[in-house]
Amino acid sequence: MDEKKLKKIFRRYWPVLILGLFFFLRLPSLFEPFTYGDEGIYLALGQALRAGQVFYRDIHDNKPPMLYLVAALTNEFWLYRMFYFLWSLVTIWVFVKLAQKLFGKNKPAVILATFVFAFLTNLHTFEGNIANAENLMMLPTIGAFYLILKNRSWFWSGALLSLATLFKIPAGFDFAAFLVFGFLVAKKKECLKLFHRAAMAVIGFSLSLSPSHSHYATQGALTPYLKAAFFQNIP
Repeated sequence: MDEKKLKKIFRRYWPVLILGLFFFLRLPSLFEPFTYGDEGIYLALGQALRAGQVFYRDIHDNKPPMLYLVAALTNEFWLYRMFYFLWSLVTIWVFVKLAQKLFGKNKPAVILATFVFAFLTNLHTFEGNIANAENLMMLPTIGAFYLILKNRSWFWSGALLSLATLFKIPAGFDFAAFLVFGFLVAKKKECLKLFHRAAMAVIGFSLSLSPSHSHYATQGALTPYLKAAFFQNIP
């Protein structure tokens, strides 16, 4: 096969090649023994939920509930890691879309950015193989900013960042940052439209958070929920 054909194949199928790199970097994590204590905590809380206990009232940890809900859904260590494996695969694909939007026709920049992202987020050095909240929150966060850059629904962008916040509180600061940045770069004639978009984003952001607050309020766990999942993590 000549060089021109190889270049043509690479230009067309480079996302598949990068996903292949991801596959081989992440594959060992599906067969690793349990070694990371935090994953055991997540699974313990997930099993407690299946047994009828209420987070923050009957059993305690200092993260928002989404991570424990994933653990409850999978229930077993290998399924928990498999879920994270598939979740990360989708994360890289959405990152490709974001990079294409950011860099436009500069394909080398898109490829390099995606390669660096896929490589670094799969290294054990940065706990890329661990199904931690920081890793899981990347997918809805990246998806939210992709929708914003595409000038799609700000409501759903806010909803995605709300979902990310239910994995860990830093995503809430991402939400605040994109609102502030939007107003900083907006032209004067666009301010009214931007206020409307920001209002829709705030409504979307409350879509997941408000029901979670209501749920724990009805379970007598609102105060410990707010302290553990939010106030302890803000510093």
